Amino acid sequence: MAYNFGKHFEKEEFTCHCGCGGLDISQKLIDKLNTTRELLQKPIFINSGYRCLTHNRSVGSTDTSSHVKGLAVDIKANNSVYRYELLKVLFFVGFNRIGIDKNFIHVDIDDTKPQKITYLY
Repeated sequence: MAYNFGKHFEKEEFTCHCGCGGLDISQKLIDKLNTTRELLQKPIFINSGYRCLTHNRSVGSTDTSSHVKGLAVDIKANNSVYRYELLKVLFFVGFNRIGIDKNFIHVDIDDTKPQKITYLY
């Protein structure tokens, strides 16, 4: 599949990090992230995008992870000011599944899971 990563992201940011080269990411997710980046007016660094099942298991996640479906990313966010600004824009753009960790923010567009939630890791 051909993806349009926009002017702010590269293919490698969304590719599985285990070395398998796997990439099956939602274009809708990429588009929402580009909108987020435009409004935030600051860089967004993707820590984790698509994950193959083997890699997903190796990081301790479940087989039903939205990363395996290509519907989720983890965004580097390791300071409180950036985290606040990013969250404000993520909500505005319409992300309604957000997980917060001290080092990253997880966002996904998986409509098979509960909606309008924010959770902590």
